[in-house]
Amino acid sequence: MRISKLIVPAVAAAGLALAGSAIAQDGPTLYKTKTCIACHGPDGAR
Repeated sequence: MRISKLIVPAVAAAGLALAGSAIAQDGPTLYKTKTCIACHGPDGAR
């Protein structure tokens, strides 16, 4: 019982950590699709 109390939170934390990176969007794609390019230009200068 004691080990299962440690394993369940560890597995849940690992699942949450991996899920965040799995759904993260690519930076350049996000920049182009969210109209950041309208103010910052194609090179992201401003």
